[in-house]
Amino acid sequence: MQHEMEVTDLDTLLALLPACRRCRKAKRRCDTQLPACANCSRVGADCVFLDHVSKEYLPRTYIASLVDHLKSLEARGHATGAESSTSSAEPETTASSHRPRFVLVRDAFRYLGENAPLGGSASNLLACPGQLRSNQSSSRLAIPPTWSWDAGLHQYLIDMYFATIHQVYPILDPESQLFTDPQLGRAEASPFEAFVLNGVYSIACHCLPGNNPQLVLLSDTYHREALTHADRVTAELNLEALQAVNLLAMRSLFDSQTGSLGQQVAFAHHLEMELSAREVEETSHALATLRATTYCVGNQMATALDRPSGLVEPDDAQTLALPNSLMHLCSLYKMQSRFRDGLSMEDMDVTNAYESDGAELNPLVQAAKSETAFLLRPSSETAMQLLISYHDEHMIFNIFTPHWAYKAGALLLSDPSQDASQEGYVLAVTVLDRCALKWPNSRALQDMLKASAKATVKSTSNQAR
Repeated sequence: MQHEMEVTDLDTLLALLPACRRCRKAKRRCDTQLPACANCSRVGADCVFLDHVSKEYLPRTYIASLVDHLKSLEARGHATGAESSTSSAEPETTASSHRPRFVLVRDAFRYLGENAPLGGSASNLLACPGQLRSNQSSSRLAIPPTWSWDAGLHQYLIDMYFATIHQVYPILDPESQLFTDPQLGRAEASPFEAFVLNGVYSIACHCLPGNNPQLVLLSDTYHREALTHADRVTAELNLEALQAVNLLAMRSLFDSQTGSLGQQVAFAHHLEMELSAREVEETSHALATLRATTYCVGNQMATALDRPSGLVEPDDAQTLALPNSLMHLCSLYKMQSRFRDGLSMEDMDVTNAYESDGAELNPLVQAAKSETAFLLRPSSETAMQLLISYHDEHMIFNIFTPHWAYKAGALLLSDPSQDASQEGYVLAVTVLDRCALKWPNSRALQDMLKASAKATVKSTSNQAR
């Protein structure tokens, strides 16, 4: 079934399990994450859950079959790895290299679609592990607790967050006393306030101009502090829990190694669906904003990995009520999602991706617009426009930026007849070099792009002879 492919690993699979229908009707939740629900089994009935991709209720025995499938894949992967250590691996055939595949990443299998930016090069990367610059964990920065509450640092990081991320994703209220009163002490802060402050600080450390990595260690420290309050913040099903999970997902856009973005998006979507079922007027606007945020972040990941997001589209009425930047961003990710689902260009309104609306867009929205145009119609022109958008001085890179930059650079190299191919190659290498400041494995993509450029030059020289 098509929707099997959205499951990446066992932890993600278990995180996607929602509350049992029968237990929810009884106003209680299952205490188990096992595919069989203990409470339903007592009355001889099978527990079911709503699959938001197929729009149908499926038995949890179906989830059990997927668990077994993933375990067999993992066992097969370990066996293959053991064999390859004693003998050289056979090269992939041309046909198999273009099929969607499960790729072993950080001791778990991740699904990469045929058109994923790393889909065509994953085998090369895995075959040459020595070429990868692993992101070695840095030594922890020992920071006195009072540093987190210093008035000067507090104001700098708060201002940075609200001048960048908040302009596109208005998850929090900037008028809250939490952000306007730097004298708010640690003893006075509730678990939610302590989580939000440290979460905002951590994200802001990644929003410095030029992808500056100077505060990365400080970001890790704030993130660890925020996680100490996460259990208490997410214990209740309310708007604060949804805000907290969205902040965690936002932070994972800058550091995929200390959090599972897929699990966080799935959790946020589950919370949003539960809250929508009992939505009240006082929270409807905030809930719509958080719903759109979850949808946009989830589709950033889904497009980069070329797989279904499994998220329900916000309807048009809700989208029109959003702030301008988030509304524009949401419409772009709707286009990307529909395109991945196989909808033809003729059946979609793609004007937002190609035509200028006359207004100056936020750099993050402009980058998403360029990514959408490149996804829908990959060409030297759209690839060049994408790389130019990354060079905006206010652009904030995330973990998916290297993938887009590599794919755009590779396309430009494949069309040497274009005058801009050399310039585009230089732009792509520069973007990957800046990305490598935070994500060292970007060097692998940069090396592959340089190797492709050398091969292109060599081929051109041979043809000239």
